[in-house]
Amino acid sequence: MNKAMLRVSQVIDIAMVSRKTVYNVINSERLKYQLVFQNNRQVRMFHQDDVLDAFPKANRAALEVQALQ
Repeated sequence: MNKAMLRVSQVIDIAMVSRKTVYNVINSERLKYQLVFQNNRQVRMFHQDDVLDAFPKANRAALEVQALQ
């Protein structure tokens, strides 16, 4: 599987959950992230595999579309 990094907005689309749910999963330490600097800002980025582990019902087709972009 492609090891692309995903942003919070992409995780929301793929996992089909709310932003609040994503942050709850982050805060409960079930979803790991890396802080990456983009445009002089820190952005949380997530490995695809970690997203799939945290959200087993995630839309894998949407994940493949994200990988193509």
